[in-house]
Order: sequence, then C-alpha cells, then structure tokens
Amino acid sequence: MIGMRKGVYAILVFVALAVLTACAEGFSAPWDHSWVGEMEIHDVDLSRYPDGVYRGDFTYNNFTYIVDTYVRAHAYEDIDVVANKDSGRARAAAAVVDRVLEEQTLLVDVVSGASHTSKALLKSIERGFEDVE
Repeated sequence: MIGMRKGVYAILVFVALAVLTACAEGFSAPWDHSWVGEMEIHDVDLSRYPDGVYRGDFTYNNFTYIVDTYVRAHAYEDIDVVANKDSGRARAAAAVVDRVLEEQTLLVDVVSGASHTSKALLKSIERGFEDVE
C-alpha cells in the first residue's frame, strides 16, 4: 500500500511538473521588459507626409510615452516629448530625440543605460505616422 502511494505521488509530481513546464513556455514575467530592448524600430519615409504635427504614443511598464513630431519640408523639424517618466534614465533617454533630429532618421543608437526608454520614445515617434494618409 505504501509503495503504491509513492508511485501515485511520483506520477502526480511528474504531471504537475509537465503542466508547469508547458505553461511556462509562453510565460513572460511582468517585470521582464527585455522585449522592449529587442523591439524593432522602423524608419519613416517623410516624403509621404505633409507638413504638420504627428502625435504618437507607446505604452510599457504601466506608462504611456507620448511625443509630438513636427515635420516641415519632409524633414523632422522638432520633436516634443509630451509624456516621459520622471527618472534619471528617462531624462537621459530623451537625448535620443536630438539624435533623430540630427541624423533625420529613427535608426539611431539608443542612449546607453536608458535603452528601453529610448526605444519607447522612438516607437512613439514611429507610431505618430501610423494610420495617417
């Protein structure tokens, strides 16, 4: 009888571990934001867009980043960070905007030590041009 119980417990433990492993395959911990760093940024073909202000946003980690991108003569004229976290890293990441303005592309290097927020701001700029025609 004791041997049979051990066998049943062993089977139950095996099944529980198998279920947990199967469930964990697609699991991403809420604190795991590595996907933001791996997120692809697409450049915007400004020749397709008239002069104007394009507002975009991107949400991650319970915060929505918002930017207004000013386009004039098919070039980035200015980019205003409307909503950014209030932290040292977030303030440092805002320098990515200067890189975009200087290089006139979204395909710029992110700010070291603030790569996720840099990516959030870049994605916000990109999204400002989505669904605009």
